[in-house]
Amino acid sequence: MKKLLTTLVVSLALFTFSIECVVIKTDDIQVIKKEVSIDTLLLLNIAEVLMDTEISLGTQAWRKYIRKRLDTKTHDELSLYVFKNVPPKVPDSSTPSLIKEMQALGVPVFAFTSRGRHEWYSTQAPDIDIMTEKLLNTLHIDFSKTQLPKELDDIEQHFAEYFHEGIFYTTNNLDKGQLLTHVFEKMNYKPQKIVFVDDKEESLRNVEEEMDRLGIEFVGFAYNCTAKQHAAFDPMIAHIQLETLLDKAIIINDQEASEIWQERDKPIDPEQYFLKIIEKWNQLYPR
Repeated sequence: MKKLLTTLVVSLALFTFSIECVVIKTDDIQVIKKEVSIDTLLLLNIAEVLMDTEISLGTQAWRKYIRKRLDTKTHDELSLYVFKNVPPKVPDSSTPSLIKEMQALGVPVFAFTSRGRHEWYSTQAPDIDIMTEKLLNTLHIDFSKTQLPKELDDIEQHFAEYFHEGIFYTTNNLDKGQLLTHVFEKMNYKPQKIVFVDDKEESLRNVEEEMDRLGIEFVGFAYNCTAKQHAAFDPMIAHIQLETLLDKAIIINDQEASEIWQERDKPIDPEQYFLKIIEKWNQLYPR
């Protein structure tokens, strides 16, 4: 009997652990609601969860493409230029309403980004935090309206470098799990549960490990909505959009870019075309 009870206790402990730390793949933002309560800390990554672009230029697929072909400085400067000039969209149009619903219920919901307040990838970018917040506002997303848990009332005083207007900025010096641990320990804050939505499983696992160590229930959602939307990414479409932006300072959609491509007489090698555009970029914005 004693052996049976011991086995049951161990089994229950293992079961509890398995439900406290899970990562779920989804392309539906609404599924997170079933995991959220008033005692939940809800965190939403900015890129690919809250912000995307209507066109191929500026998408995650485009950023991955140029990252493989450019040095770090050129990648950072070009992607920042596109971020500043290509209007954003919300990957799922229901997301702003979901955030407002959570805020109305008193759920502490915040944005979370791996960038620093004044960083764009590896490059210093003053006021990029303010621009990010303004762009989110254009999408009807405002995390400054989130009611702070009482333990976090003065978080901006203690973590001005990492938190502003309802957004956690990680910086290149910390990963997301480390930042949360640092905040929780400094502010004496321990939510009953964390729900974190990010497109990168690596980030989710990182936070999961830290929360497991702290004894906080964790549910991560690997959000692949934008990956599905841009699964058919064609670099030539993005190349034409970038060239048009540089030459004429206008944004064209994917259909318009496709028509321009089809109207050209000679076949074009995408790699050579991209290199010519980068030459133009370097002439317009010399170092």
